[in-house]
Amino acid sequence: MTYSGVITSAINSLKNLLPCQVTLWYQRKIIYTSLPNPLSQLNDWPIIEEAKRQNSAIMINSPRQHHLCAQCPVIDMCSLALELFFPFAENSLTSGSGLCLQFPLESLTSMQVMGLNQWLRHLKSYARYFEFLIKEGVYKQKELLHTQQLNYLLSLVPEGIVLLDEQKKISTLNERAEQLNLAHHYHHKRDLKDIHTQGHQFNSALSPIQIKVKNFYQDKKFIGAICHTQNFDTISPLPQRTQRSPVFPGIIGKGPALQKILEIIKQVAKSESTVLLRGESGTGKELFAHSIHELSSRNSGPFVAINCAAIPEALLESELFGYEEGSFTGARKGGKPGKVELANNGTLFLDEIGDMPLTLQAKLLRVIQEKNIEPVGCSYPLPINVRLIAATHRNLEEMIGTGTFREDLFFRLNVIPIFIPPLRQRPEDTELLLHYYLRKYCILLKKPFKILSYAALQQLVKYHWPGNIRELENLVEYLVNIHNQDIISPEDLPITIQQPIKEENQPIGIQPVEPQTRKSSGQRSQAELIQMLNRFGWHTDGKKKAAAALGVSLATLYRRIKKYKLKE
Repeated sequence: MTYSGVITSAINSLKNLLPCQVTLWYQRKIIYTSLPNPLSQLNDWPIIEEAKRQNSAIMINSPRQHHLCAQCPVIDMCSLALELFFPFAENSLTSGSGLCLQFPLESLTSMQVMGLNQWLRHLKSYARYFEFLIKEGVYKQKELLHTQQLNYLLSLVPEGIVLLDEQKKISTLNERAEQLNLAHHYHHKRDLKDIHTQGHQFNSALSPIQIKVKNFYQDKKFIGAICHTQNFDTISPLPQRTQRSPVFPGIIGKGPALQKILEIIKQVAKSESTVLLRGESGTGKELFAHSIHELSSRNSGPFVAINCAAIPEALLESELFGYEEGSFTGARKGGKPGKVELANNGTLFLDEIGDMPLTLQAKLLRVIQEKNIEPVGCSYPLPINVRLIAATHRNLEEMIGTGTFREDLFFRLNVIPIFIPPLRQRPEDTELLLHYYLRKYCILLKKPFKILSYAALQQLVKYHWPGNIRELENLVEYLVNIHNQDIISPEDLPITIQQPIKEENQPIGIQPVEPQTRKSSGQRSQAELIQMLNRFGWHTDGKKKAAAALGVSLATLYRRIKKYKLKE
C-alpha cells in the first residue's frame, strides 16, 4: 500500500468508529478533509495557533459562539456542535500540523452518552498515530529526493563510484561503474579486507584500474563505504571518444596507413565519381563506403547496401532492379522496388561486386551508362540518380583474364580505386581494436573486464590476421566467453594465433595493379587456401573453419576450390 493509501485507510477507520468529519493539517495547510466546500478550502485556522500556544489539545463547544471561530467566513453556515484539535509535536517537520475532528449536532448526544473524556484518551492515541504517518511520509519523500539528487550528481562524475551500506552490499552505483562492470568485480571481492584504502588493482579492457575506498564509522561501528576508481595511466577510459572520429563512425585507428586512406576518402567524398574499394575480406569496406556517403552532399539521401555474394543468382536481378506485379510466379502484389531504386538521390553500395554473375554485369553496365533501370516485367525505363560505390576482395584483373568479369564494367567501376590496407599493415591500430572489442564484449556479455598480458598483446600485434578486423573481433568475443581470468596470456590464444602463417604485404592507397602483382596475388591466395585446408581438414567442418580463418563465406571458399581445381 502506498503512503497516501495508508493515511486514507486510517482516516476511514476513524470515521467508521466515530460519527465525525476529519481534517488533517500539515504545516498549516489542509492535506485531507471530509468537510464539504467551502470549509475544505480554508487554511491556517485560528485554532492551529491557539493549540500551538497552549501546546495541548483544544476542545471547542458550540463553534458558532466561540471566539476562535469569530473570523470564520462561513460561520453562519456552521452546523458543528463540537470540534477537537490535536496538535502534533512542534518541530521542523510537523510545525503547524495536527488532527481535527468535527462533530455535527446530531452526533453530540451519542458522544456525551459514551463519555467524552474517555474518548479523548483514545483520540489522542489516534492523533499520535497520524503524527507518525506524517513524519514517515516526509522522511520517505526527503529520502526519495536525496536519492534522485545523489544519482544525478553521480552521473556527472567521470570515475566509477559504488556506494556500500552497513552490510557491505551495493546500494548505489553510477553509470561509469556499470560500464566498468564494478558490481561483478565487487561480488568476487565481497570482503573489504580485499579492497584497501590505499587502492586495489583490477584489470579492465583498457588498462589496470585502481579502486580506492573510503570507509565510514559511527561509534567505531562500520556504517558504509564509497568505492571509486582511478586509472593508473592517462589512457582515456573510453577510447572510442578519442580514436573514433565522428566524421568516420565505426572506424578505429590512428596509424599512418589508415590516416592516408581517410584523407583520400575526404577528397573522394566531394565528387560524384564512382569508387571501387579494394581490400581483403574483413577490412571493413562497408564502413569506408558509409563514411564516403556521410561526407558527401548526398548524406541526406539513403545509403543502400547489397552483398552480391549473399543473394542467389536467380534472385539477384529482382533484388537489384525490382519487379512489377505478376512478372513471375510468387511476385508480390503491387511489385517491389529494387535496391537501385531505393538508393535514388543517395548512394548505392555493391559489396562483393566480383561475385556478380556475368549476365547481371551487363545489365549493371547499362544502368551506369544510361542512368535508368528497367524492373523485371516493366516495359519502360525508370530514371535514377545514385552514386555508385563498389567493393571487392577479388582480383578483378585476374578475373578479366579468365573471362569471369567484364573488362568494360571494370573500367566503369575503377574510376577512383581505393585499396584498404589489411590489418597486418596497421600494427598501431591492432592494440586499439583489441582494447575496443574487449570492452565491447565484456559489457555486452556482462563479463568481468580483462586485459591482455604484454606477451599475448605482442603476439597478437605480430599476427598476420588473414581475416582482418572480422577475425580479430571474433577472436576477442571467443576469449571473453571462454576465459574467466582477468589476464589473457599467450597460452589462452587459439593454436592458429600461436602458429601464424607469414604473408607478404599488399599495396596501400590508390595504386595501379601491375601484371606481376596480379599473378603473385593469385598465387598467394591459392597457397593460403591450401594451407588453411591442410590445417583444418578437407571435410565440411574443416572447410567451415578454413572459411572463418580466411574471413570469407563457405560459398566463396567452395568457389575458390573450384576455381583453383583443388583436391585433397
